[in-house]
Amino acid sequence: MTAAIRVSVVAFDAYGTLFDLASAVRRHADVVGPGAATLAQTWRQKQLEYTWVRTLAGRIVPFWDVTVAALDYALATVPHANPMARDALLDAYRSLDAYADAVDAIDGVLARGMRVAILSNGDPSMVAEAVRGAGLEGRFHAVVSVAGTGAFKVDPRAHRPVLQRFGIVADEACLVSGNRWDVAGARAAGLSAIWVKDRKSTRLNSSHEWISRMPSS
Repeated sequence: MTAAIRVSVVAFDAYGTLFDLASAVRRHADVVGPGAATLAQTWRQKQLEYTWVRTLAGRIVPFWDVTVAALDYALATVPHANPMARDALLDAYRSLDAYADAVDAIDGVLARGMRVAILSNGDPSMVAEAVRGAGLEGRFHAVVSVAGTGAFKVDPRAHRPVLQRFGIVADEACLVSGNRWDVAGARAAGLSAIWVKDRKSTRLNSSHEWISRMPSS
């Protein structure tokens, strides 16, 4: 009987899991105006929709281009959102705040002897800048982008780079994400996955139950 394969690599999603997407709009809420909260929601919604549609259509562009296009849509359609905030919002997106519990979560996984990575839709330079801006440098064995796969998550192709980077099979990897669609995609690709259900209220830190449940090698 073959022994069960244990998880050796934990890959964190970046945007919406480690990095607080709302922080870009929050920093400039006074400039954006009374439509700030709706703008943040619309920006993210269209960003995701564009990745899914482009993957289905086979027309992939850099994630930054998707992010810019989604913001332009949001600024054009959300009432009481000031379009003059565009450049400031894009600058802020490059250096989003990390969630307060991100460091503890990463360190908790490292303490269990696992390797830690980021697996993101973001372009390599975009994610590297976000990691630096959030003060998370030096905590990851690899920062992995889907760029070059011809797909965004949730397509199974988008999960291959992290497996290739570490020379592992799918069930040796676990994705941790605040996005339920991301978790569904990872599981469909054969990875383990943990959904942090509500990033506004659910802690990602090292004392959280999901770490103690995680099978490790």
